[in-house]
Amino acid sequence: MHDNDRSVRSLNMQREFESTEYISAVKIINMLKKHNQISCDMEFIDGYVSEDYAINMTFKNVDIFCDILRAYFENKVHNSVPKPLKNEVIKSKVNEIESNCNNINKNTKKLFISAKKKIFKSLRNTSLIYPQSSYHGDFTLSNLIFNKKDKHLYLIDFLDTYLDSYLIDYAKLLQDLEYCWSCRYSTQHVRLKGKILGERILKNIQFKDLRNYKQTFKIISLLNTLRILPYANDEITLLWVETTLKLQLR
Repeated sequence: MHDNDRSVRSLNMQREFESTEYISAVKIINMLKKHNQISCDMEFIDGYVSEDYAINMTFKNVDIFCDILRAYFENKVHNSVPKPLKNEVIKSKVNEIESNCNNINKNTKKLFISAKKKIFKSLRNTSLIYPQSSYHGDFTLSNLIFNKKDKHLYLIDFLDTYLDSYLIDYAKLLQDLEYCWSCRYSTQHVRLKGKILGERILKNIQFKDLRNYKQTFKIISLLNTLRILPYANDEITLLWVETTLKLQLR
């Protein structure tokens, strides 16, 4: 990890996360700065992570996992404050991503342009708001460790990002539950199980507050997918991005 302000802020987010009965951040044991790099040791937590959820999780544990996720978002909603969406921040992020996507193919470029136009068109609505709150920043199944013995969820790899809102976390979670991000390298059978798992979880963690930010959330979801493009260095990931964008642009 590079020694920069963002990396330090991300580690501090993990350190300062307020634990509840069923959810905690993985403890950072020590942190070392050397040659403009930051390395840290964390406690080892055994549990489901990434595609393990699709492969091994029982329906009983899925229901417990849903309860924990629902409580997480309900807490964020309760402590959030509506704020005007800063359109220039969103536009700047889209343009930054575009500047880092010089080598994408023509089809992907067309999808990017379509997504950009849709985002910028939505931003013409100057009354858009978002719920300001604390957040994780990279709330995918790869960073959520569910320990089936103590029925506890552990969070790892927090990320300081462009918008301080739980909507970022929900978009990241949808990246897995609806679009099967963590299962993209898996077999078709595992991806299917991941899809079924995702549908079950999403059905059980819906919250009404999301309706108040419907248009804002569509922008964040599209931007969340676009942000992966500069790092799509293999055909499977690029195909995942293209497929997901097509679904989101319908």
